Amino acid sequence: MRRREGSIIPWRTSYLRHVLVLTTSIAAGAVLLVMAVSTQTASATDKLKIEIQVTNLATGQPISSGDRLTGVFPFQVSVRSDRVPCAGQWAVSALGAPGAPPAVLVQVVPFIIDPTVGPATGGIINSSISNDYKITASCNGAEPRQHDFDFFEFFVGADSHRGP
Repeated sequence: MRRREGSIIPWRTSYLRHVLVLTTSIAAGAVLLVMAVSTQTASATDKLKIEIQVTNLATGQPISSGDRLTGVFPFQVSVRSDRVPCAGQWAVSALGAPGAPPAVLVQVVPFIIDPTVGPATGGIINSSISNDYKITASCNGAEPRQHDFDFFEFFVGADSHRGP
């Protein structure tokens, strides 16, 4: 390569070419990895379905939506997807504790879930003696119109007035 006045020095050209090839190779590898992961979990036509699960950590048993429970106990919220990866959030609110505001936001968790990895699980929450817990979750998939919403509630205490 003949050097002209004001041209790029040959070693820089070679160095830039190697950096470009390496960067392109890394980007192509990342795209292939993302494509491989995506094809294993869901197709564009799969409908997204999420589910809220709540576990009573004192007993290790699941709590069902609509249950009426007594006493103070720790519980934990998880959200899972059937087969479609998605990103979203859930919120846990407590309603009706004596002497407390009418509604309190107890936990808000943003999450990304993938069925091959497992559910998103929040921190431990301790129930109060009397409260109504409402949990909402929403999640958005990558494809158009891939979204879902779930609702869950349970009641703690004999004087809970919102129960079934």
